[in-house]
Amino acid sequence: MNERTGSEMNGMHRMLMAVVCTVLQICFGTVYAWSYFQSLMVQELGWSFTDTAWAFSTAIFSLGVSAAWAGAVLPRVGPRKLATIGSILFSVGYLVASLALHLEILLLFHVGYGLIGGAGIGMGYVTPVSTVAKWFPERKGLYTGIVVMGFGVGAFLMSKGLAPLLLVQTSGDLAMVFFWLGILFGAVLIPASLFLRNPPEDYSPATVKKATSVVSVPAFSGAESATVGECLRSTRFVMMWIVFFFNIAAGISIISFQSPLLAEVWGL
Repeated sequence: MNERTGSEMNGMHRMLMAVVCTVLQICFGTVYAWSYFQSLMVQELGWSFTDTAWAFSTAIFSLGVSAAWAGAVLPRVGPRKLATIGSILFSVGYLVASLALHLEILLLFHVGYGLIGGAGIGMGYVTPVSTVAKWFPERKGLYTGIVVMGFGVGAFLMSKGLAPLLLVQTSGDLAMVFFWLGILFGAVLIPASLFLRNPPEDYSPATVKKATSVVSVPAFSGAESATVGECLRSTRFVMMWIVFFFNIAAGISIISFQSPLLAEVWGL
């Protein structure tokens, strides 16, 4: 009876962990709603599309660099600390961007939304995916897919719900919209990040669902002895990086101008 109760508690705990990881990704994924704000900045502040696009480009670049660093230090630092730092940076980035909009300083906006906010997204993006994969080793594809899906859902919720609502409540004051977004994200992300933790060392999905068996995948020959530098210089990694670079560059270029493109082409 006690074993059954313990298994049920473990099952509930890891399901809650999956929900928390998805919530984190939803918040960080709001960055993909950038084009919604870009058109408003061009109209109200007189900044050009080129000037504002650099802020989004900086955020994505900062995201990539910080995500690479976060992936390397995550095993040593742990998910809770890394996600908390990322959440703080992401929220502070919005607050700095709010000040930049109020003062109409484009460079400060790039620093806040781009460098600081982007770094926070990178740290926050890596952590939930890695954590949920450890809690669901028997269904990594399913649950990491659900968590990553939250990144796309966040953009939809921001552009179709949260941002329009805040614009109405603030009478179209973009600086106040970014300010309240920073406060809201901080209030959601920081407590959620503090909840994150890796499973215990003796954790096994068999303690949660005995019918599930974990299939171990054999490693490539020599993979265990290869250093990080050797992996980065390998032909496989270079080819994979090039494919991902062009794939992501194409997608990001559309996302950054999605709202004005739809408005111009379809009259939305």
